[in-house]
Amino acid sequence: MALKFFTFSCLVILIILFYVVNFQFKTKCSTGQFRLYNGCYSYLDCNDVKQMNPIRILARGTVKNVWLVEWNHQPLVMSTLTMSVYKEDFQANIENLLRFRMNKNPFIIELIGNCGQSIFTPYYPLGDMNNLRRILAIRKSNFNNRLLYCIEYVKILQFLHQNSMVMCDSNDLTKTLSQYLITDDDDDDDRLIIMNDLDALPNTNHGPIKCGHRPIVGDFVAPEQRYPNTYDDGYDHKTDIWKVPDVCHWIIKDDDDDDDQLRKLKITLFQQRLLDWIHQKCKSPKSIERPEAMEIVKFYKFILSLSK
Repeated sequence: MALKFFTFSCLVILIILFYVVNFQFKTKCSTGQFRLYNGCYSYLDCNDVKQMNPIRILARGTVKNVWLVEWNHQPLVMSTLTMSVYKEDFQANIENLLRFRMNKNPFIIELIGNCGQSIFTPYYPLGDMNNLRRILAIRKSNFNNRLLYCIEYVKILQFLHQNSMVMCDSNDLTKTLSQYLITDDDDDDDRLIIMNDLDALPNTNHGPIKCGHRPIVGDFVAPEQRYPNTYDDGYDHKTDIWKVPDVCHWIIKDDDDDDDQLRKLKITLFQQRLLDWIHQKCKSPKSIERPEAMEIVKFYKFILSLSK
């Protein structure tokens, strides 16, 4: 009897410890702190740079160079302004990151510190969405798994549009995919992707906008964006909606023929037709006829529910 009681007591203690530790790991950090690998730290500043070691360069861009660095035996990302001529764009990115950090927004990468013309953010080893198809193929992901990424992508657009923002760094598929990092977080919010670059998000509160000062060409962008058909009075967030089918098709697409694709991804013909229908709506030449991001999210979720 005593042995049974002892065994039961040990089991109860282990369960309590599990939930206490798990709660501590998932508890949000205090104001002025960020969470990194289950620990809370104060936002980084120039004093912390002294303890950083560069590992390798991740990307070279027009506005910034991106480095993988080590701090406190943990990997971080340091983004540094390339030239002062791009300081306005770089500063716009910082301002947006600070704005959304205050609200602990799950759709946006967290700014965890800055020093001069450098900013620090968490490191996501899976990289940006250009790597997604390779990762999904390795995992042998089915249609449902892939559609979840489409949903997450459009949810981010929905968030931007609710804040009167348009995603301008999206003139081609590769550039668009590079704006989002693959997270696959095990956190409570189960994020799959987050937005990584916030330096080109013009605001539509004061009317239509234009992306950049150079002519835009190519079928990937919306008709109202293309040179020489660019409207003199600009355009709005519906340019983002035009690009949704291309991004989602890229996520779901398989290199095999259609019948083999249906079999491998476990998508029904009815689901395929529904997907084609909503994507045709997104590709309406008239921007006003395209659905809102919220409508697409709801429709994607409806398609997903048909598999259950």
